[in-house]
Amino acid sequence: MMLAILLGSILIIFLFHCYLKYSRVGRLLRLIPGPKDYPIIGNVHHYNVDNDRILEKIGELNNKFYPIYKFWFLVYYGVALLDPDDIQVLLTSNKYIEKGIFYKHIRHWLSTGLLLSGVFN
Repeated sequence: MMLAILLGSILIIFLFHCYLKYSRVGRLLRLIPGPKDYPIIGNVHHYNVDNDRILEKIGELNNKFYPIYKFWFLVYYGVALLDPDDIQVLLTSNKYIEKGIFYKHIRHWLSTGLLLSGVFN
């Protein structure tokens, strides 16, 4: 019985890993450079430092992977744009105005205004 539970758990973790790696988002994220990552947990372990050193660590990653790099954990991912020209293209576009999942949680608090105008309408 214990062996069946263990094998079932391993199978579920393997299927989750394949979903993350070979889905459309996973294939696109593999094209973007970033810190070394591990299956399932991504590269969030690079940010596991003391609070006093977190900005220093982010600065190191910014310098190492300039002008763009990715970071991800489980199904949450992000892309850091560091080049001002890339940021200008993104901010002046009317096509990419949808906000991230974090904004969904604060919508009830802030209502729909300028900050949350493109959130899950």
